[in-house]
Parts: sequence; structure tokens; C-alpha cells
Amino acid sequence: MRKVFYYLFAIVLLQTTACKKDTNGNTTTVTVVPIAPTTLTGQAVSTSKINLAWTDNSTNEDGFKIERKIAGGTYAVIATTAANITNYTDSNLVANKAYTYRVYAFNGAGSSLTYTNEVTISTQDPIAQTINNGLVAYYPFNGNANDESGNGNNLITNGSITYSNNHIGTSNSACYFSNGNNYFTTPNSSWTLINNLPKGTVSFWIKIDSQYTSNHYFGIGNSFMIKEEWGVGEDLFFGMQDGSTKVRMQITGVFPGSQSTDVFGNTSLAINTWNYIVGVWDGSYHTLYINGIQDGRISNPNGIPNRPNPAYFSIGTCAFGGNGSTSQPSGTYGSMSNLRFYNRALNQAEITYLATH
Repeated sequence: MRKVFYYLFAIVLLQTTACKKDTNGNTTTVTVVPIAPTTLTGQAVSTSKINLAWTDNSTNEDGFKIERKIAGGTYAVIATTAANITNYTDSNLVANKAYTYRVYAFNGAGSSLTYTNEVTISTQDPIAQTINNGLVAYYPFNGNANDESGNGNNLITNGSITYSNNHIGTSNSACYFSNGNNYFTTPNSSWTLINNLPKGTVSFWIKIDSQYTSNHYFGIGNSFMIKEEWGVGEDLFFGMQDGSTKVRMQITGVFPGSQSTDVFGNTSLAINTWNYIVGVWDGSYHTLYINGIQDGRISNPNGIPNRPNPAYFSIGTCAFGGNGSTSQPSGTYGSMSNLRFYNRALNQAEITYLATH
């Protein structure tokens, strides 16, 4: 008897109506609840809107009800659609906030016995919409050294460079510099873009495999990048102070020369650990950030000067003089990913965003 009941119950669920007879033999038609919708999907289309879509599996619904909740909250109906509607836009939401949704069908007999799957969607972060403003070069190192900023400043490979996992574990998304003889040089086109910048920002992820000590009077250990006209001036340098794993940054100065134009970090970077490095010059200060936190600052109004034809602009080494040679291979000795050059000074919120994305 129980098996027969389940069989009849299943048949009724697949129908839009069912027939029954009363004690006098009269037949009436009864509407059954609609079959539940499925395959709910969602996409954030702005800082305040999320688009939802689902599959309609019934032919007898009067419409659909959309429920929403936030973390730690309970579901509440936020909208009701007409029959055969399979999408909805939730508006007036809070930016950078997660919302969870589910949908069910209804008619005069009641609601579908189940809901769609749940989906959790976050509205867009407003910073995400502007973070690429002023981006003059961007190297994610996705198996190559192509510039994905749209400016076409693809890097030139010198020696042998391989690609490995980046800071979030994505394969083939970080370049590996085994020593100072393996590095990139920038094309001439980038010299004019990353030039004559009163304000600007350089940011990148770095993981050093070993500490390099040069014992050179320049005082440079591991070297990440440099742009310089030999004997005239240095426009840009990021690396480490010799004998330590503390970051050293210079924007405009003479190298070698007075270190008063250098920013020296306070944090010793751990070997084989990814760290996010950001250098900002804003017309008043030169500031170094490690993993989104200010790590060093000097008062300096100078930016990158108008020097469109440097002797070298290299990434992964300090390629001048004896550095970069077999006998004195000052280089990164590690991996780098997500290298960005901006023609504007990023603010703290933008730096924090990049450090967490």
C-alpha cells in the first residue's frame, strides 16, 4: 500500500492539475503546487545591483518569489514576479557586500515544495571600477612578460626566465629570476610612459628564495628593478639593503650618492614568503608599503624626472657596472608577480585593495 501511495504522489507532482471524486461520484479538478525552479545564478553588475536568473520547470505557476538574506540573517521575500519570468535585478544594494538568494514558485494551491539552489553574490567594490585608472604598464606574468595595461609595453627577456605559482597559488602566473643574469629589460616605448611623473606608484608581489649579499659600496643586496642614466641620476630603484632583507626604494636621486633620497623599510622579509610591495610618491612624500601597511617614508617633493632615454631600465636585476655579470650577479633571486606602474599616487584604500586581491 505504501508503494502505491508514493507512486500516485509522484504522478500528481508531475501534473498541473489532479482530478478527484466526491462521495456522490462528482469529479472536480484540483490545481497542484508548481514544480520548483532550479539552476539559480547571479552576477554583480555594479556596486549596487545584482542580476539573478533561474530555470522555470513548471507550467502552472502564478509567479516566482525571490528571497534574500545577508550573513547571519534570515530569508525574507524581496520581490514577486509574474509567471514565466526567469530573471530579476536586485537594486539599491550596499557596495562590496555579500547577499544570498533563493527562489521558489507559487500558485493558488501553494508554493513549490523546494527552492532553487542558494547563490551568494557580492556587489562590486567601488575601488575595482577605478583601480586601473592611470595604469601605464601591468605585468601579471601569466606565462609571459606581456603588458596587459593596453599600452603594449611588452618586456624583453634576457637569459632564462621561468614561470611558477603566484602569491595565491595560480600556476604559471609569476616569473622566476634565478640570478642577476636572468632578467627583463623594458622596451623603449615604456621609457616615455614611466617618465616625467611628478606623482606615481609602483606595486608588485615578491618572494625571495635567498638573501643576496654584494659587499659592494652601492649597498645593494637583492635587486628588483632599476631605471637609471649612468653617472647622471637614478629615476627608480626597488631592492634590498645589502646584508638584510629590508626593502630599499629610491625615486629620483644619484646612484651611488647620498642615501637621503632612499626610503628604507623597517620590515625584514621572510625567505620563501610572498610579500606585497608598494612605493608611492605624491609630490610631498615618498612612501613604502609592505602588505598594505606603511613601512617607511621620507619627505621628498620630487618625482621621476624627464629622462626618456636612460642607459637601462631592467626588472629582476640591477644591470649596470659589475652587477648582472657572472662574477657579481646582483638580482632578485626569487619570484615576482602582478607588477604595476601608475602615473598617479594610489591612496591607502587602493593599496589595501590590491594587497587583498
